[in-house]
Amino acid sequence: MKPANYFLHRSLTIYSTAGTVTWNCPAGVSSVTVYAWGAGGGGNSNNHGGGGGAFTTTTLAVSAGSGYTVTVGSGDGENVNGGNTCFVNCTTVLAPGGVSGGNGGQASSSIPSATAFSGGAGGTSGGAGGGGAGSGGNGTSGNGGASGGSGTYTGGSGGTSAFDGYSGTDGNPPAKGGGGDDDFIDGAGSGADGKVILVYTVLIHKTIIGGNSIIGGHSIIN
Repeated sequence: MKPANYFLHRSLTIYSTAGTVTWNCPAGVSSVTVYAWGAGGGGNSNNHGGGGGAFTTTTLAVSAGSGYTVTVGSGDGENVNGGNTCFVNCTTVLAPGGVSGGNGGQASSSIPSATAFSGGAGGTSGGAGGGGAGSGGNGTSGNGGASGGSGTYTGGSGGTSAFDGYSGTDGNPPAKGGGGDDDFIDGAGSGADGKVILVYTVLIHKTIIGGNSIIGGHSIIN
């Protein structure tokens, strides 16, 4: 139950750059919903596209004022697997990255797995990257167009394969696989970095002055 003269405000914090940072839990926050995507795998020199990253989500209890580790997987380049994305640690929340020139990150390997979707596999003949998983479905294979998974939070589409002297393109954020090299030129595409979205509710104080409400510095006529 919220105290008098307070209102609830839904907030989002987004991390989309590969690396490890700390999220400091704001005052009044007791739970956070985590949406996580693994990074896409890079294409390889056999003209195979990289697999898209997996997606998972969960809601966790947190303590105001405490710091929580956020790790966003790196897409990197040709012949490199996509990095895993984790929250707190990789045994609490884990979205696996896609394989270079191979399968997408798997829902079965995600934590939690019950709310996870798999990234699409990289294409083997056309070499397009697999689509990243979304909050409502798996990413598609690079052989079939490599669209990102559906849902409120979608995955990115896979990169295209190399053709006619052009390098394979990079996957689109978040979590897509890169396109493959065609064996005649250099340059398979890189997988895209993963992503973390944190959604939580904060209490904001409402002050009554002269019959008007002052909320976050804005005056509202009552």
